[in-house]
Amino acid sequence: TVVMYTDGLAEAREDTQLFGEERIIKTAERDLNAAPGVLCKTLLDAAKDFAGGVIDDDTAILVVRRD
Repeated sequence: TVVMYTDGLAEAREDTQLFGEERIIKTAERDLNAAPGVLCKTLLDAAKDFAGGVIDDDTAILVVRRD
């Protein structure tokens, strides 16, 4: 499974704190076996929740899995 994302995901903010790569990794690891679309939604929802419901930067997430 490969997860690619734009900086909007990592830079989602709660005040001055960033969502960051560590939170992205922890979130992805929890649902790594989920369908790619589910994993994308999980990551986006986690970043939005962290940022109080709004991400100010454009965000794209791509999950690719080879079976």
